[in-house]
Amino acid sequence: TGNLRVDGIALAASWASGGNLVNTRDSLMTAAQAPQTAAFVFGGHNASGTLTFSESYNGSAWTATNALPVSKQLGGGAGTQGAALCFGGQTAPPAVTRATTESWNGSNWTAVSAPGGTLGTGRFNGGSAGVQGAALMFGGEAPGATANSEEWNGSSWVEGNNLSRGTTGANNLCGAGIQTSALAMGGTAPSFVYNTTEEYDGTSWTGGGGMNTARRRAAAAASTVDSGICFGGLASPGSGQTAVAELYNGTAWTNTASMGTARYYLGGSGATQGDAFAMGGLLTGSAASFTNATEEFTATGTQIKNISTS
Repeated sequence: TGNLRVDGIALAASWASGGNLVNTRDSLMTAAQAPQTAAFVFGGHNASGTLTFSESYNGSAWTATNALPVSKQLGGGAGTQGAALCFGGQTAPPAVTRATTESWNGSNWTAVSAPGGTLGTGRFNGGSAGVQGAALMFGGEAPGATANSEEWNGSSWVEGNNLSRGTTGANNLCGAGIQTSALAMGGTAPSFVYNTTEEYDGTSWTGGGGMNTARRRAAAAASTVDSGICFGGLASPGSGQTAVAELYNGTAWTNTASMGTARYYLGGSGATQGDAFAMGGLLTGSAASFTNATEEFTATGTQIKNISTS
């Protein structure tokens, strides 16, 4: 008889309430690679319009920090609590698409001077990944869907290869990972929501396994393309906001524990798949249903990576 080998099995997972944000908001940006115990959020939107507020987390409570030099929502975020990057986004009202970049040193924000700090394609509602010195932005609205991706090298933005999907479903997607190993998930086109996954290897985008729940305006966390999690968002048209979370092993998605509260336009971060953090967002179809609630994901064990016989 042959031998069966199973590499990694997800044993248990759960979401638990974290400390509430100081400022209620949706459409916020995050330091994508920050762990739960040292999360960092900035910008976003609430009833007063787009925001400059930044906040840091110590594992139990949030503290207001120095603000962004410009108000933004729906932009890209990268890095950690001590070294973050904010780029792109939108200011409203009136609606203005941003191409600027702002750098955080743990105490203050600095606007990165043009032309290096200016994205080749200003955009919002796209995906992002990476750390302060090596970030990535892809997809989004410019306005109008764009498949463009750009890499940040620590001093300027450089054009990268486009998403393999083209512009179809390239806006309202989410991203996670690092510049050389990133995921683009979900997305939308008029009257259609996608379950599409794409993997980036630092050079090119290729199609990955489809999510079990098609969604847009979701959040995600990942260390690399073979260890991701996507959570929340708006599901297929008519289904509304979802609490569903899924784990990715580089090949296929597996449903895991759902969040306690369904939400979309939320912020997400996490240095690893089992360290995901959900923050803020909208709770209903009302554009005024802002929340300051957060949830922390905990996974015990690892998920299935590979099954083989010999």
